[in-house]
Amino acid sequence: MSQSNSRAFKNAAYSHIAEVGKALSSPARIEILELLAQAPRTVEVLAGEISQSVANTSHHLQALKRAHLVTTERDGLYVIYSLAGGDIAELMAQLQSVAARHSAELEKLKREFFDDPAGLEPLDGDALLDRLRAGDVVLLDVRPEREYAEGHLPGALSMPLSVLESRIDELPRDCEVVAYCRGPFCTFSAEAVRRLRERGFEALRADVSVHSLSVRQKEHWDEVYRSKAPDSVSWYRPRLEQSLAWIEASGLGSDAHIVDVGGGASTLVDDLVERGFERLSVVDLSEEALAHSRARLGDAAADVQWVVGDATTRLFEEASIDLWHDRAVFHFLTDETRRDAYVDALRAALRSGGFAIIATFGPTGPERCSGLPVTRYASADIAAALGEGFELIDQADDEHVTPWGAPQDFAYALLRRV
Repeated sequence: MSQSNSRAFKNAAYSHIAEVGKALSSPARIEILELLAQAPRTVEVLAGEISQSVANTSHHLQALKRAHLVTTERDGLYVIYSLAGGDIAELMAQLQSVAARHSAELEKLKREFFDDPAGLEPLDGDALLDRLRAGDVVLLDVRPEREYAEGHLPGALSMPLSVLESRIDELPRDCEVVAYCRGPFCTFSAEAVRRLRERGFEALRADVSVHSLSVRQKEHWDEVYRSKAPDSVSWYRPRLEQSLAWIEASGLGSDAHIVDVGGGASTLVDDLVERGFERLSVVDLSEEALAHSRARLGDAAADVQWVVGDATTRLFEEASIDLWHDRAVFHFLTDETRRDAYVDALRAALRSGGFAIIATFGPTGPERCSGLPVTRYASADIAAALGEGFELIDQADDEHVTPWGAPQDFAYALLRRV
């Protein structure tokens, strides 16, 4: 490769990246992306929410579309705008976090607006997660109902600011209430807390969004794999014998597309490469976990698709997967909304007649893993949780032994997409 070719490549690559940066260089466009991160909208609705004309809003949307940050879908007479992917919502959460850490002017502006005598300083994400795990707060989502329906924090109650006062008596008075909305620059939660305190409730606002906590979950797992060797975590197993037996018995050819969600540093991909499977994908929230597997596989890693992403979002084309494997994700989905989103992603990606192998902590397994709560299942319960469209064709119980010798009950379910 010549030096001139290398320079031409870099110039072209950074030009494409700069187009994304250019699209983000407008305050109105950043606000539009934050709103679309909550739920899809029409240009007319967006115009009203950002206090601009429909013409100006349409101009901003076209700039975002040229940068491939938003997509459109026609619904009758209306055009619906959506984010082009969940990673864009995560980008916005990261952008807000970086700006808050490094811009003294922004920090001063937030402090002057929120830190008034009413004590509206926020509960940060880590503190909120601690309180939720302890179970000593009621979490209130004060965004509009449609945004709540698109996705919300686990266990949150929907009580939009517009109806808060008419429904306030539904809230318990023996427990602190924490309100959240769209993120650190949304004022709904601050106003909700003010009204709750006026009615005698102990209330706090949380400086988080649905997507910023997703970023924190990623950071949690990245820190796990930065601080621990892959073979020293409780879920490590040198070989997933049950999964391998079912994959071998499935009759799938070497060109079958097999996806391991939550596969991170798991050795399943090594065994599948060794058996000659050629279309393998590994999905994990943690880039650190995936890096361990890539390093372990060496040159063979180039033949695997590595996806940093959330298995509750649609990461693959419809009906593109022949076998979906999960020994790491499903039992962490303790909230019905995230379980439903996972099942939706699985249903969409798995072809008719394709297989799903899902393993979770069994009925007597641990109640927490890596400090996080889990849901325990029997094999039949896994099938029931997936609902219509899946046939349970085999099941197994397994005693997993941690690296330090502690037994853990696992339940396995083999299902076919029908």
